Amino acid sequence: YTSAEQTVEPGQSVVFDRKSISTGCGEKLGAYPLNAVPAMAHCGVYLIGFNANVGGTTAAAPVELTVSVDGIAYRNAVIYSTPEADGDLNHVSGVWPVQNCGGCCGRVTLVNTGDNPIVIAAGAQLWVSAHCHK
Repeated sequence: YTSAEQTVEPGQSVVFDRKSISTGCGEKLGAYPLNAVPAMAHCGVYLIGFNANVGGTTAAAPVELTVSVDGIAYRNAVIYSTPEADGDLNHVSGVWPVQNCGGCCGRVTLVNTGDNPIVIAAGAQLWVSAHCHK
C-alpha cells in the first residue's frame, strides 16, 4: 500500500512503499518502494485488485488508471473517475483476472493513462492473488 499522498503524472506509475508481496504459492517477492511490483511468479491466472481514494489536480479533470503487466496495458482493467472540484477525492476500486504466460516474474504497475496528473491518497492498495496449480 502507499503510506503518503502522491501525485502521479500522465504516463507514470503509482509507487507502493509498504509491505511485501506474497504470491500465495510460497514465494515472497519485492523490495519497496516499487512502481512495478514483481508479483506474478509463475505462468497462470492471477487476480489483480486495486482500491484507493483518487482525485485530480484540476476541478472536473478526469482520472484514468490502467493495470499494466510487463509494460502491456490491459484495456479491460481501467479505472475512471471525475472529481467534482479541485481537492475532491473519489473512492475507486476494481478486480481483474490476468493471464501471465511469461514465467517469472510478471511486473504489475498501475499507470496514469489519462491526460491529467492524479492525486493518490495515502492508503492505496494493490494486491495480486495467484491461482496455484501444484
